[in-house]
Amino acid sequence: MYKIKQYILELNSKDTEKLIEIADLLYDNESVIVEEKIPYVDHHFDLKKIVEWQQNIIINPGGVVKKNVQNFIDVWFEQLKHKAKVRKKYGGLTQDLNFDRIEFAPENIGEYLRLRNATHMFLKKMSSQMKMVPNVMDEGMPEDMGLLQMQAAIQAVASQNNSIQIFEQDDYKKIEEEWAIVLDTSSSMRLKFDEMKKFAISLGEAAHEINSKKGKWGFFTFNNNFRIVKDHYEKYDHTARARIGGIEITGLSFIGDAIKLCTRILERENIERKYIFLVTDGQQIGTIGNRKDMEEAVMEARKKGITVIAIGLPQGNSKIFNLSMPYENLRKTVAKFIAAYTRISEDSI
Repeated sequence: MYKIKQYILELNSKDTEKLIEIADLLYDNESVIVEEKIPYVDHHFDLKKIVEWQQNIIINPGGVVKKNVQNFIDVWFEQLKHKAKVRKKYGGLTQDLNFDRIEFAPENIGEYLRLRNATHMFLKKMSSQMKMVPNVMDEGMPEDMGLLQMQAAIQAVASQNNSIQIFEQDDYKKIEEEWAIVLDTSSSMRLKFDEMKKFAISLGEAAHEINSKKGKWGFFTFNNNFRIVKDHYEKYDHTARARIGGIEITGLSFIGDAIKLCTRILERENIERKYIFLVTDGQQIGTIGNRKDMEEAVMEARKKGITVIAIGLPQGNSKIFNLSMPYENLRKTVAKFIAAYTRISEDSI
């Protein structure tokens, strides 16, 4: 690229400013210019021949290939339209916030599979136990109604004992919940990030199990940008999972802005139980009045009926949250989180 720049400058010195502008543009975007590799040719230097060779290429796919190409094009356009629609929705919520841009997280399905394999035991434990946590008291049901327990029924008939309870009574049930999982991906998270990323994927899988039928949930990351891993109205499919694998560490830390944006996302829905699960080390970089900004954002969310739970904050930084816990290791943090979620859900009954 440097040689190209020098060649342009030497070519014509009459309009130097224009030539410099063009040369700088090429120099700054050198990654766009790719050296072409012509099939079956080891070396080529004649640019004229390359152009002529390209002009003679005509590709007319047919049959299955043509159908697959068209399908790929259709899928690609649908994804572009969907992403543009979601960005527009979130863009309308970012007024007065400091984020540089709203974007989708990059995809890396291989990294997701690595994380899932490393957290398999905790995923199962977290999903199964949290799914059984009641969050509302039912009015109850008569003793002769419920889920029939076959063994108890056989025993009652055989012993002719009517006092044996043959129906399982479940006075508790789950109502809709809306979750916003938001993971800090700023540079200060680098030391603990792999471990905290494993907890985030465990939390995401649990959210999918708990809210797949009667609730909505979203997964987001933030630094000086706000990235969408899973929108509340997206399916938790291979694309969303691949975005979890693509989460990267870089940039500043706008914790207050992230909480404000999640609050605005959640308050649009008419759902009784709303949670923000904030995974962060609490180190804010890049905004004025960092600590105060975070506290005000948390208090505003709580005033609107949103429960804010922080995971990863050091001891002593927990007063403003509904609940806060430090990150120790995956096993201990999962156990503490399940206990905390159970306590908060039961306290709300």
